[in-house]
Amino acid sequence: MKNIQSQNHLIDELLETAVSHQQNGEFVKAEELYRRIIKLNPKNADALHMLGLLMHQQGKNEYAIKYMKKSLKYRSRNPACLNNIGLVYKLLGKSKEAKSVFIKAIVQDKNLADAHNNLGGIYHEEGLIEDAEAAYKNALKINPDYSNAYRNLGILSEHRGANKEAEFYYKKVIELNGSDAYCYNQLGNLSKERGNFNKAISYYNIALDLDDTYVDSYCGLAAIKRYSEKDEDFIRRLNFSLARENFNPNDKIRLHFALGKVNDDCGLYDEAFEHYKTANILKRESIDYNYDAHESNVSRLIEFFDSFPFEKFRNFGSNSNRPVFIIGMPRSGTSLLEQIIASHNDAFGAGELDFFTRTASNMAQQLKSSSSYPECLVDLSENNINEISNEYSSTLEQASKNSLRVTDKTVSYFLHIGLMKIVFPKAFFIHCKRDPLDTSLSIYFQNFAGNIPYAYNLEEIGHYYSLYEKIMAKWKELFSDSIQEIEYENIVNMQKETTQNILNTIGLDWDDGCLSFHNTERVVQTASEWQVRQPIYQRSMKRWQKYEKYLGPLKNVFSTM
Repeated sequence: MKNIQSQNHLIDELLETAVSHQQNGEFVKAEELYRRIIKLNPKNADALHMLGLLMHQQGKNEYAIKYMKKSLKYRSRNPACLNNIGLVYKLLGKSKEAKSVFIKAIVQDKNLADAHNNLGGIYHEEGLIEDAEAAYKNALKINPDYSNAYRNLGILSEHRGANKEAEFYYKKVIELNGSDAYCYNQLGNLSKERGNFNKAISYYNIALDLDDTYVDSYCGLAAIKRYSEKDEDFIRRLNFSLARENFNPNDKIRLHFALGKVNDDCGLYDEAFEHYKTANILKRESIDYNYDAHESNVSRLIEFFDSFPFEKFRNFGSNSNRPVFIIGMPRSGTSLLEQIIASHNDAFGAGELDFFTRTASNMAQQLKSSSSYPECLVDLSENNINEISNEYSSTLEQASKNSLRVTDKTVSYFLHIGLMKIVFPKAFFIHCKRDPLDTSLSIYFQNFAGNIPYAYNLEEIGHYYSLYEKIMAKWKELFSDSIQEIEYENIVNMQKETTQNILNTIGLDWDDGCLSFHNTERVVQTASEWQVRQPIYQRSMKRWQKYEKYLGPLKNVFSTM
């Protein structure tokens, strides 16, 4: 009996020392002690659990699961261990197993805030937004000062577009933990989207003061103003950041884009292009883009709709003239055009809804057709068209209940005008055009968040642009009375006349607010979020001339169009 008590006392001392080593990062010493304990008592649940955590800390997650499960074998009621197993499962991409274990942990201890919070993360991944929100709030009921749950509620709110809620939650995190660089950065992003640039700059700078490797904040600052050589402190800081070795390839790409933009602002065009070129080469390496497949798709669309019996469907589509579809290449002025229209009292700018891109992708499945899109459209019925128009109308209603016109400027919509005309024959289509070289160069200088795979090689941009011109020519041939073309350069040079033309096209009376569009308070979530807050300027016209010596691949493609 005395020997057993002595051994237990030794194990307790060894466990305490091992935990201390582990907390201090002395993993080798900690592991030696845990294994010594397990040799003395193979059923010691605490040592097995802590050895599992140690394996996880060293990236050996399969071993972590093994030891923690073994711990549960000898102490089945251990909610903290279950929660840790769930975290490791989640890291391994085994969300189903993680969810099951988190639920078991909560059954064992309904007051384990960590498990509720972690379960909320799984629900969020699954798209179960209400369940995720409830789980995070359950964690906060248990621990009202649980900053991680507030942070997760902020992320959840931001993802569903509830930006005011997101701002509240991020500020709550900062109240509890003033050193959270992520939340300061997100507050910067939210301020930038609303046009509160000075506030955004302040938030980004605080984030960088807390963590000078925070790439999101560098990129946010680079995009938010026009720089000059007077901003040498920020430019030096940005260059120093790029020189670090601890950034992953994507961070390097983003920093090169940021330095390209800053150098361009300063008129250092050779330096700017070098950064943009490096960023694009690195980005293109990570993208799978097949131009031939896209060319084949465009040819099929043109051939199909060239002989499509639109007359047969004329009476099936919606009578609504509420949608205003803004069509054009990225960086062609579509965001500026939307901002002008959204500044009207009777209009709302919904941004990029992407509805018809998703609809086209799912059309064959929805129609249960043996043909793919667009050939499957021959199977469209009046009910199908009504379902699509009702769903889109509901989307517009969620965006704005009272506006007479609602814009949708999804960049890929120029591929789907045929489908959109079937569903909304009375909708307005405005095609925004800009100098092809300026458009293409601006695309090349942008690190897009969305799926624009052709954007990182000048020759591929040129080829894609030629296909865009080709299919737009077909739509204009088929729907010449329905598509209004607006030149970006005319918006810049003849703002009032062009704005009047736009409003006449979409059936709205004159509104002086459209001329001071840069003062309109609304959320803008595109690459142009800073530009559309500025008065009309001419700096972007003929910008390509500053980079002409680098544009040979692009000009060669355009010369054959």
